[in-house]
Amino acid sequence: MLRLSLEDKSHIIDDREINRSGTSYTHDTILSIKKINQGSVLYLIIGMDNLKQFHRWHQCRKILEECNVIVMHREYKEKCDDYIIHSTLSKHLTDSRSIFNKSSYGKIFIEDTCLINISSSEVREKLKNKQTIRDLVHPELSKYLLSNHIY
Repeated sequence: MLRLSLEDKSHIIDDREINRSGTSYTHDTILSIKKINQGSVLYLIIGMDNLKQFHRWHQCRKILEECNVIVMHREYKEKCDDYIIHSTLSKHLTDSRSIFNKSSYGKIFIEDTCLINISSSEVREKLKNKQTIRDLVHPELSKYLLSNHIY
């Protein structure tokens, strides 16, 4: 689906989670990426809705040992106050952009974004309710999702 959405075909799309048999865990994916890209600084990018449940993720503490987490916060759609950050994660929150200049890990940075007002949950819900997704996704992706009855 990502390939259909990208105009610039030079991007590399990593599909190891799709091709992995069994349950796929973010921590395993991060370790796999680090093994191949030794010395690289990794960031895990998630939405605010994922941060709310992050403390329940498999190996969440180990994820923070392996990378920093950037949380995309759609400021006009979500209020940070609406999301209670679990107490075990609050000590990792930072508003310092210095995490982008260091190779140390364990920080969670919330980035206010307003460019993308869409979530995969919204796309799934609209498809389920037979509503148009034309203004939400790339036309090629829309065609693919509809013709293959995805979601």
